[in-house]
Amino acid sequence: MLGLGTSLVGERTVGQDFSPGSIAGLALWLDASDSSTLLNAASEGSPAAPDDPVFRWLDKSGNRNDAVQTTLNQCGLRRTAAQHGLDVVEFDGSNDNMIANIPQIAGVQPVIFVVWKYSAAEVISYGALFEHGGAGARLNAYFVVLSTSFDQPQPMLFRNLTDLSGSVNVAPINACNVLAYQTLSASEDTNYKLGGCWESAFTMGDPLRLSEMLIYSAPPSIRDVQKLIAYLMAKWGVSQ
Repeated sequence: MLGLGTSLVGERTVGQDFSPGSIAGLALWLDASDSSTLLNAASEGSPAAPDDPVFRWLDKSGNRNDAVQTTLNQCGLRRTAAQHGLDVVEFDGSNDNMIANIPQIAGVQPVIFVVWKYSAAEVISYGALFEHGGAGARLNAYFVVLSTSFDQPQPMLFRNLTDLSGSVNVAPINACNVLAYQTLSASEDTNYKLGGCWESAFTMGDPLRLSEMLIYSAPPSIRDVQKLIAYLMAKWGVSQ
């Protein structure tokens, strides 16, 4: 983790004209609130209609690192006004996913920001928010485990698929969350699988909604991290 909690957000606010692109190193920017970026064909096409499959999620960073799915029954769906009046992409927790290929800089550990919501009725389930590394690599995977060890079910996010070790965050279930962390390693693998993972046994079985995802090829400053978290929380109505 970056070692930053949401308590830092109160120390810095951002104006309505703030853009993640104003911070150097932006490698990927997926923003579901911009319906023009959610397309109905893998080869681009037109904006997807409400509740229709999203085959290509355009990267707003200018790097063309779009997230793509070519199989109809594995596409996420565009859900309109689903979070704070804004659109999201909803993955079914079974086989839906999208893959973005992002060139890495040797020796540099990327920093990731993601806005997400996991909706579940069951007390115990698990799956992938996203995974980086490809089949068998198991790098930087975030897995959700609903635990009965708390007063109410909570998703626990782990960084390591192999043994569920490493850093852990606890976030409320059925609520929108902002996650910020630095990847475990400077992997040469460039694949990011959103809404799922390569290990088919790890599936949520309940809907996962992704609102926005930012990946920076190098760590932003602490001040810029505070700006980004404040921007995402305000935009998506996140209060925790």
